[in-house]
Amino acid sequence: ELNNMAGNRPHQGVVLAADPLEELSLHALPAFGGPSGSAPPVWLALDEIQDPQNMGALLRSAHFLGAAGVLVSSRNSARLSPAASKASAGAMELMPVHGTRNLVKTLAQSRKNGWRVVGAAMGGPGQRAIPSHELQCDAPTILVLGNEGKGMRTLIQRECDAFACIPACLPQDPFYSAEEEARAVADGLEDDSADEAEVSSLEAAEGDPAADRELVDSLNVSVAGAILLHQLLAASAALSGSAGD
Repeated sequence: ELNNMAGNRPHQGVVLAADPLEELSLHALPAFGGPSGSAPPVWLALDEIQDPQNMGALLRSAHFLGAAGVLVSSRNSARLSPAASKASAGAMELMPVHGTRNLVKTLAQSRKNGWRVVGAAMGGPGQRAIPSHELQCDAPTILVLGNEGKGMRTLIQRECDAFACIPACLPQDPFYSAEEEARAVADGLEDDSADEAEVSSLEAAEGDPAADRELVDSLNVSVAGAILLHQLLAASAALSGSAGD
């Protein structure tokens, strides 16, 4: 009976019957009226995130990092399901999730109310995007993440005041750190033909690290969302701290 109630998912002998969670309807974020010097709030907006694992992971990150709220597209998005709840590690039960049937209009009205909209982007050639480590948060901000496969819809992009990207870090020398290379030179290993042959064979086997990196050109949306949220919230907290000084 428990297996049927749990849909044949692991239950450890316990199943809790509960009413489904519903999104709270939201048409626009109101103007921020916090006290002078307070940290600008950061909201997370999800444009048609469809994987319940990603939905849950993003809710978990938003709750842990201290986002002021989460807004989702009510259409073509993952539901607040048991799978999303499990992926959220319980955060879905603690953090209200707001929904809108027209995310474009909601963002447009929120901008009129003083909110800045920042869209997550790939940061490819010709695309003007702020590197994540340079992000500032000097105004109430909405971070928008697009669909796992298609990214943000065009109309959503048009409502963005800026775009942010997470640059990839090219690896350093794949064989020696600076200290190891200096030690090798001191020991005269660079003149050892046998070692040179070994390094050459390793290079041939490993290939070009930069070229290999290009085969995976992006992060999972839940990982990218957590990184960008952290940067924005840290910048917001730093601004509040400097204002207090």
